[in-house]
Amino acid sequence: MLTCVVGLFALASLTAGATAGQVTYVAAKDAYLNVGAGSGITKGQELMLQRRNKPVGPCEVVEVSPGAATCRSDRAAPGDNFCFAFVPPAEVAPPAVKVL
Repeated sequence: MLTCVVGLFALASLTAGATAGQVTYVAAKDAYLNVGAGSGITKGQELMLQRRNKPVGPCEVVEVSPGAATCRSDRAAPGDNFCFAFVPPAEVAPPAVKVL
């Protein structure tokens, strides 16, 4: 079981509702991730990277697409993992219909 650092101090496991992702490629300070908006990643989100279940450091999400994202970190390496809580987007109520 993958244990993930969430925030600075709390620990969560995948069985506790966390979602996991991985760094697939790194160029300079940009780390490319295998999850995106469809998994709940948002621009500006801070992910805590892990390597062999040990904290590496934060990575701030700077670009997001439906299936991938890019975060910025000077410590990221391919294969680093991270967890994040999936928060589904709020449902938007349809506009009220006016009866004339």
